[in-house]
Amino acid sequence: MTSSPGRFRPGLFHALPRLSPLAPVGCFFLAPPSTVCRAARYFSANPLFQLFSGEMGRLLSDDGFMSGLPVPAVPFRVYAGTAGPRGKASPFGDEPNDGILAVSETRLGDAPVVEVNAIHTFIMNSAFVADDIAAEARVLSARRGQG
Repeated sequence: MTSSPGRFRPGLFHALPRLSPLAPVGCFFLAPPSTVCRAARYFSANPLFQLFSGEMGRLLSDDGFMSGLPVPAVPFRVYAGTAGPRGKASPFGDEPNDGILAVSETRLGDAPVVEVNAIHTFIMNSAFVADDIAAEARVLSARRGQG
């Protein structure tokens, strides 16, 4: 399970082939930025953003890096929050968002996004997400046992 593209996702994808025969049967992503998001683009030139976010902030605003992130070759599920602000005062307008990312900024390939009524930081605390991951992990594990 991961939500950070810079530190975990590339490392995860490079590690997957080396995990055989214990390779994962699925992945679960909690609000993963899959494209340069509005917040990173907006704040990338800000020295405080650069100081506090370091390499991650730079990568989040790098079109080449973000467009080069691979889509998993195993079944995966993406969860995105929808409890962020909407309306005229919101940088997201009326688009569903978690306060950090718009739902559209979390899409990986053609996979559907599971929307969760939570803000970015608390998606991992959602009972729905925990239950859904546990249920899907059981299904994927059972499939592994059959194959």
